[in-house]
Amino acid sequence: MKNYRKWALILTILISWVVLGSADISLPSDQIYTDSTIDITWKLSSNIDNDINNTSIGYLIIINTEDGSFNVIDDHLNTLALSKTWNINVPSGIYLFALNDGSKEYYSEKFTILEETEGYSDTHGSSETYVASSHLAFGCILPVFHQNWRYFFSSSSSVAGSLREVEPAVLLDMTPLEYFTRHNPLPGPFPLPFLGNSHLFTGDASIAIQKLYEKYGDMWELYVGSRRQIWLCRADLVERIFHVSVKSNFLKRSPPNKGLDELGVSNNGLIFNQDLDGWHRSRSFINKVIVSPKFLRQSVPWTQSIFEEIDQYWSELGEDTVFEFNKWMKYFFMDKTFLLLMNIRTHTLANYYNKLSPNKKVDVSETFLIDSNAFLKCTESSTKSVLYFYFFPTIIRHFPGINLYTRHLLRQWNQFTDYLRKIVGTRREEIASTPENQELSPDILTLLLISNTPRDFIRKENDENKPMDEEDIIANMRSLLVGSIETLPSTMCFVVYYLARYPQVKKLVFQELDEIFGKNIDRNITPDDIPHLKYCEAVIKEVLRILPITPATVRISSGSDEIGEINFPENTEFGINISGIHMNKAHWKDPERFDPGRFLEVNDHDPHAFIPFGGGLRICPSKNMTISGIKNLMALIYRKYDIELSDINAPIKYVTTTTRRCSELKVKIKRRNL
Repeated sequence: MKNYRKWALILTILISWVVLGSADISLPSDQIYTDSTIDITWKLSSNIDNDINNTSIGYLIIINTEDGSFNVIDDHLNTLALSKTWNINVPSGIYLFALNDGSKEYYSEKFTILEETEGYSDTHGSSETYVASSHLAFGCILPVFHQNWRYFFSSSSSVAGSLREVEPAVLLDMTPLEYFTRHNPLPGPFPLPFLGNSHLFTGDASIAIQKLYEKYGDMWELYVGSRRQIWLCRADLVERIFHVSVKSNFLKRSPPNKGLDELGVSNNGLIFNQDLDGWHRSRSFINKVIVSPKFLRQSVPWTQSIFEEIDQYWSELGEDTVFEFNKWMKYFFMDKTFLLLMNIRTHTLANYYNKLSPNKKVDVSETFLIDSNAFLKCTESSTKSVLYFYFFPTIIRHFPGINLYTRHLLRQWNQFTDYLRKIVGTRREEIASTPENQELSPDILTLLLISNTPRDFIRKENDENKPMDEEDIIANMRSLLVGSIETLPSTMCFVVYYLARYPQVKKLVFQELDEIFGKNIDRNITPDDIPHLKYCEAVIKEVLRILPITPATVRISSGSDEIGEINFPENTEFGINISGIHMNKAHWKDPERFDPGRFLEVNDHDPHAFIPFGGGLRICPSKNMTISGIKNLMALIYRKYDIELSDINAPIKYVTTTTRRCSELKVKIKRRNL
């Protein structure tokens, strides 16, 4: 079945190419104009006014249906303008006009240009003049592509419509000869045209990487489209890549990527920022605020307040309830994340409880300025978007039919950004209206907005004077939100699962908590308690060793460098198999065995053998905050409750995109007998 799914996409594309390629273009061709120089006038008619996308920037192209050539007439067209005229010079032939308004394509009837006569003017927008974009995509663009593929791959071709951004380099920059004569060939799967090895990643990406690791060893290669990636699965191989230095050749996470450009994440924020100066500045701001004493002190009581809420709901539902723990953690961390990052109450826990409780309901006041459920969906979709736009070549993303899914992801991504922009703007207004003698909330958004302003209370001597601009704030808040909401619930679920499967380990957790808190299970946890939870921390680290939330990461070299005694040129892309390194027998004794005690012993393992948060200067900046937050929640739960699996033999269920996400964990929650 998996093989069927794997090849389905390829066969669909090939069959569509052959079958649709022989189809005639079913548009009238009775409009004939002469003279190679023609005037084209675009006029917006009232009957398509509501059909035009709200964003007014589009582009107009002219398509020669005989030789497949495309000419862009205007790539910055205001589609909401009443009219505009262009004068163009084209050879004789049969043509179509195509307008793209940012979300849809509209096509004119065919017309023929012969030799000299008067200019051509047409009013576009009537239902007779335009046909549906899906019909044209398969009825016009694809046959032209099929019949004239050599022209599409030539340097003179300007690809338009849904294929307008496809460059020849993306499609054919690796010929079979180039593959077999590549620099320093390594073992790895043979790449397919267009796809490279993308067809191997139709399911769980981490499973595919693990199979390749088992087959090809500690160092191998694969192709993402036409891009070569060198995969590293041993600690010593990543030492130079994770070397902590501003002069490192490995400060970029990815090569220039049109998919990431399309998402707008290539030049801001922390994760994929190609502008190293901008990345360094964002990193300095984030590091500054997440270690702020005010933030760290406030994060512990904020976490306790959310736990007290979930504790009440669990008590109301009773010990006979089978809890879908993965869902409870998703909503717990959404409420907590919004509180810590923005000091906003989303009430997703309360809404979830109201769905489960047959009688008693919680009265939820509407204090959140956006729909938290819609925002959660956008947050979850954003992870899929990054994976999709990063790995799949432009020709696949914008292939007719597939481009509908591409647009869906883009719409959700833009909606996510709009939500954040509204929140940032509202908070900026709140800060401006707050008297200077009144203390501001120490949430991360507020700390970012006041950094390097007169309200900043955590100045550093080496800080730049300029505050962080709004686009970087939005990008960084997006990264922190997605990183927290996507990773923290699963981390806690995996901890609960392993403690339930290993009762002797859970007994030691109980013992540590009883020594610190005694029988006073309602005492507030303080920031000073967290460092004493050493065995809890060992449990978290062992869970992240066996099931790292981020099973792999990527770096690209900005200069030639030697890895594994092989010299690689500039712009070589390296994949770091975190899961493979964590389970490598060269670094760990009995790596399959769950043993938190290995993190209590003298740290004699290679420092790069345990890298759940990455490494080097681009290590996850919230690493310590994550560990402390999970320790805090472990203490809150396990000093009061014992959690057992509803089915002790059920395996842990999760799905993997760029991160591992627990998809199901059913448990029984009972009070401990103290």
